[in-house]
Amino acid sequence: MLAATAVQHLFAALDDRRQQGVVRRPVRLVIRESTGRSPAAEPARDPGGRSEDHLGHRTCH
Repeated sequence: MLAATAVQHLFAALDDRRQQGVVRRPVRLVIRESTGRSPAAEPARDPGGRSEDHLGHRTCH
């Protein structure tokens, strides 16, 4: 639906029928497990409470 609206506006602009204003479309947020942080992105912790971020920087918690 979003792509169709974009194409309509593109063709209208090419035909010198530019439309003014903001176009609002209904949306729905879908949270999927695949879009969350990967386990590899989680900081690695050791028993002493220290951890490393994805760049290997050590932090204390």
